[in-house]
Amino acid sequence: MKPLFFVASCAIVLTSCSKNLEQLENNSNLSEAKVLAVQDYYVSPTGSDNNDGKSPEKAFKTIQKAANLAKAGTTVHLAGGVYQQQLAINVSGTADQPITFRGSLDAPAYIQQGGSNNAIVTIENQSHIRLYGLNVGKVTKKDAQGILITATSTGSVTDIELNHVNVSEVAWTTSRTKTPGDNDNAQGIIVYGEGKAQANAVSNIRIDSCKVFDNITGYSEAISLDGNIDGFRITHCEVYNNTNIGIALIGNYRVSSTASLDQARNGVVSQNNCYDNVADYATSGGIYVDGARDIKIERNWCKGNGYGIEVGAEENGSASNITVVANVLQGNRETGLALGGYNSGTSGQVLNATIINNTFYRNSTNASSGEIAMTKASNCVISNNVFYTNAKLLFYVESISPQQNNRFDYNTWFTPTGTVSVQWAGKSYSSFATYQSGAKQDAHSINKDPLLVSTSDFHLQASSPSRNIADVSAIKDATQLDKDGLPLVKNNVSSMGAYQQ
Repeated sequence: MKPLFFVASCAIVLTSCSKNLEQLENNSNLSEAKVLAVQDYYVSPTGSDNNDGKSPEKAFKTIQKAANLAKAGTTVHLAGGVYQQQLAINVSGTADQPITFRGSLDAPAYIQQGGSNNAIVTIENQSHIRLYGLNVGKVTKKDAQGILITATSTGSVTDIELNHVNVSEVAWTTSRTKTPGDNDNAQGIIVYGEGKAQANAVSNIRIDSCKVFDNITGYSEAISLDGNIDGFRITHCEVYNNTNIGIALIGNYRVSSTASLDQARNGVVSQNNCYDNVADYATSGGIYVDGARDIKIERNWCKGNGYGIEVGAEENGSASNITVVANVLQGNRETGLALGGYNSGTSGQVLNATIINNTFYRNSTNASSGEIAMTKASNCVISNNVFYTNAKLLFYVESISPQQNNRFDYNTWFTPTGTVSVQWAGKSYSSFATYQSGAKQDAHSINKDPLLVSTSDFHLQASSPSRNIADVSAIKDATQLDKDGLPLVKNNVSSMGAYQQ
């Protein structure tokens, strides 16, 4: 009886195993079916919207047709060529299955002009979207926009990535030299947060490895983030030859009706090249923080702009907790860095900014403000920087209030002419020593040649007096990297400037 029971038991077990295997296989087939159910679509300038769009041979003609059919996980493939179209993305992906619009780097897809909307590409109240390898632009109209990412007052946006997207020739006029009026504007990429609550914020925005160039922006910017925006990264981009500001992070302009949320915040601007962003009619700059907060600006190169970097606050309120670290600011027209609110008719000021371990080289090429111009700013630290000046004026501090508890120290200041001038809150100092004693600043700083490797290589020579004497206590982030990607602090030692080796 026992063997029969054993055989019977085996039969039962085998039957059970067979059923389990069959169930697993069915489940697997169901999962595979779910994956296969995500349909990709293809678009070509030579396609037709009468096609099914499911293969390159049967591609749609309009990107909008594919976008309207897209579901979570869909990739819309754009063949190379010119699309005289506009695109409004009206569907969201999911965190695991974003919706992707993909061009080819080998056969570029250009989305240009076309349509009556201001923006060529619009993402409104949608999330989990990827734009990859696209070229957007070539539109001229008042308030023209290349890419608009926006949340309405009761909507929201999260998880949007632009990667290898080029935006160019977005313009309010055809003439680069025409002076705009206050309402003459265009933007290459604009992220706009009208959300009235934290739940309505624009969040997790990533702009990486993009080029934004040759845009005629009037009083606007090439890349602009404004309003209720919480969490963003702008990295590895080239922003150049635009007629005003390159990258702008903005707050306090009443974009959101909730004042406490009306600021771009919690962001990183890192490893971008911003150059030749200049306006003859406005205070242009490579990177501009205007009323935003809690932002790190690190490891960027800013050359030939109006200002290299500006941290300011034009409207009532403040820009606060801004860290500017390990950047190279070279040959900018007005000054290397502007710090503070300047409008005496508003309460706008900068609070708690940290300007450390940057290299300034021959800025103020078209003005007389020196390497730094400071206005309404308080509780700011300017330390561990190398300042290789263009003229005898080291820097300029305007006599304007509020302005308190600011500290300059552990910097290298050098003027090739050997003569030194500092303008400090209405007082003029004609030597570094008289400035130190009179302004009670830069007590541990040096007035020596930092011995840069060359006029185009701003690493420190081995014998540089700026080596290994920086104030490590000013560097609050122990993981912070220098311009080359090396640790800014090693064995509790750091050198002045953006480079450690």
